Amino acid sequence: MSPRRGLTLTEIVDATAGIADREGLSQLSIGAVAKELNIKPPSLYNHVSGLTELQDLLAVHGCRSLSEKLQNASVNFSKEEALKRLCYDYIKFATLHPGQYEAASRPASDENTELRAAQEKVVEVVRDFFYQFGLEEERSVHLIRMLRSMLHGFVTLEAARGFGLPYDLQDTLDVMIETFIIGIKKRK
Repeated sequence: MSPRRGLTLTEIVDATAGIADREGLSQLSIGAVAKELNIKPPSLYNHVSGLTELQDLLAVHGCRSLSEKLQNASVNFSKEEALKRLCYDYIKFATLHPGQYEAASRPASDENTELRAAQEKVVEVVRDFFYQFGLEEERSVHLIRMLRSMLHGFVTLEAARGFGLPYDLQDTLDVMIETFIIGIKKRK
């Protein structure tokens, strides 16, 4: 059986992303993607080997989208303002694309070189920001891990409605990012 004429891998990934973002990564299935594309589930196997490949394609797509968004955050801004924008753009991406974010956040297997490269690209974009602060490689790695933990924690708590106190979340995010930047400057 040949693939449906005109159906592209991009369309499949877009449909997969739409389902994951709307309904959650756990709701992703061959049947759901086939239904979204208005094809029969067996026809999808002409394009992908199964659910694992769909999840991997989604993860790569999510990483590429995130790294592109973060890359654009730095254009024509001071290093502090660029880092703030990177943080805000990270949060915005994770909030608008929760399924893609979740897929992109999972560890890549050793065999999945495409996903590992896409994840490394996200790290490289963030590392470039830290180089602007004159930090060496090891210090940058620690700060990347710290920043990711901080932003991921914020995204996760916000999604779970874990911030119960009656204070503005944007103010919390602003204070968190500003404190992080102050810490970078003091520890340089």
